[in-house]
Amino acid sequence: MSSAGAPFTPAATDAPIDRPRDEFARLIRSRFPIVFVDTSEEGRAEGVIRSAASACARSVWFWSISEGLNKVGVSRAMVDRETVPIDGALTRISELSGDDVFVLRDAAAHIEASTCIACSLPIADASTRGTTARRSRA
Repeated sequence: MSSAGAPFTPAATDAPIDRPRDEFARLIRSRFPIVFVDTSEEGRAEGVIRSAASACARSVWFWSISEGLNKVGVSRAMVDRETVPIDGALTRISELSGDDVFVLRDAAAHIEASTCIACSLPIADASTRGTTARRSRA
């Protein structure tokens, strides 16, 4: 606020504010383990997520039921069948190292509570500690 009590407004020479990107970048930097976005503007939302991830120097991965899990910028000739089911994608995410951003398209339609919650908990727990979720294989 200014001394007169008026709200702050950026000067004309200040860089434009991209509120959605900046807010999502803040969530990424704060290590929020899961952010649920319900929107009819999927393309716009994905653009904001890519831009925010880029601003935070993070890679972006997309999952869909038809294509499985794919890292943006890496071309693939074949679908990774192990990551087509959402529980397979969550398992793969838990095995990856780094602070990448994962977008699960229309995930709510494919989640079976018990299986996916069991896969998601190690990811969320590791994210809040700043580590990689590692699952032991029996």
